[in-house]
Amino acid sequence: QIFDCGSDFSSEKSSPNPQPTARRSFFRSSSAKLMWNAPGDALLACAFSDVDKTNQSYYGEQSLHYLSADGQREQLVELKDGPIHDVKWAPNGKHFVVIHGYMPAK
Repeated sequence: QIFDCGSDFSSEKSSPNPQPTARRSFFRSSSAKLMWNAPGDALLACAFSDVDKTNQSYYGEQSLHYLSADGQREQLVELKDGPIHDVKWAPNGKHFVVIHGYMPAK
């Protein structure tokens, strides 16, 4: 869940239970790597599970999710078969690159 830190959670006017601006569930995941872009308005979450329920991989499953901090976009980044090797944001924070697939490349 992503919360807006601009809100004053300590004031009496604020809700005792602040509401998230964005949220995403990572089913069957045991851990996740969170990567914010430079402006701080988007997040990539690489979720990992130790077990592959489809039995296609000995190394478990990985998935990549994109979330905008304002909650307008929350989606799974569709990748073809193979593990995720690396994910990086462009310096301007508007684009990202994903290296994925089985090695060595054919």
